[in-house]
Amino acid sequence: LTLVAPFDADVLAIAYKPGDPASSAETAVTLADRSKLHVSVSVDETAIGAIANGNPVSLTLDALPGVALTGTVNSIEPFGQTVSGLVRYNVRVDLTQTDARLLLYMTANTTIVTAVQADALAVPLTAVQYDNAGEYVNRVNAAGALERVNVTSGQTIGDRVVVTGNLNLGDNVELIQTKTTTRAGGFGG
Repeated sequence: LTLVAPFDADVLAIAYKPGDPASSAETAVTLADRSKLHVSVSVDETAIGAIANGNPVSLTLDALPGVALTGTVNSIEPFGQTVSGLVRYNVRVDLTQTDARLLLYMTANTTIVTAVQADALAVPLTAVQYDNAGEYVNRVNAAGALERVNVTSGQTIGDRVVVTGNLNLGDNVELIQTKTTTRAGGFGG
């Protein structure tokens, strides 16, 4: 008896040894085409409205530092699942390339690009300050002095915020460091 796989694939597991009685309830051979992988991403209901089929995706893997992959959103399940009181939707991301070291069920960190703003300028969150006149950053000029530049903040991406204002690519801005202070105290008796 010869078994022929319905597609080119890697054999991942064989459930039986020669002479074992076969059961229709158990899968005899598990196959996977590792050249066409996908990732299932659980997305919160507050973010799902911005995601669309075809959005580009970048992926990293904790198990494979230094490996960066890309993909695209292939589908979004139209029904959510409640997880710990939050509604989440499954999004399928098809990888555009794979890596031989990539194994099934590895955890992936994904970033789904939902919008692209041409010529956007982002600064560290710690550079943006507020006062009665509004938002601003301190630009460090050629002489090392600080100049106030009024900005308007936009989308936050990680530890950076997109800003508009009179800043230019390559400008140096002051970063504000917060200080934690502790004071001895206690209850008197």
